[in-house]
Amino acid sequence: MRRCDCAGAGIQTLLTDPLLLRDLATAGRERVARDFSRDVIIKQYLDLYRRLTGA
Repeated sequence: MRRCDCAGAGIQTLLTDPLLLRDLATAGRERVARDFSRDVIIKQYLDLYRRLTGA
């Protein structure tokens, strides 16, 4: 099966399964809040800066 066929099937599944769509959306929001919050990104940059400068 080609990738576009798989993507189309996945989209169709989400359109016909509102509970799955809700669960995936919730999980996505939680991941973004956990892994990409401002505080997390600032800490990652500071850690990188410290490693690069030997501080």
